[in-house]
Amino acid sequence: MYVPWPMIWRHFRNQGSTILGGLIVFVVLMLLLSVSVFAAGNPWLSFLLLLFVVVVAFLGISAYVTTGTCGHRGSGAVFQIR
Repeated sequence: MYVPWPMIWRHFRNQGSTILGGLIVFVVLMLLLSVSVFAAGNPWLSFLLLLFVVVVAFLGISAYVTTGTCGHRGSGAVFQIR
């Protein structure tokens, strides 16, 4: 049985690749900032920035996988067990 997406969710589903691209740019810029902070002599701030980047990247990828790719899944993968 096909269940259509609500209209407001379709906009976010269609913007998934744009959001993923923005996430990649954010992670790269934060990694460069973290390396520059480490080179400036502040390893603890660099560690906190890296920890923040890992958490944001994990949450962003998880959100993309759960919402961005579920529109590509069909009802053929779902079956009823008798």
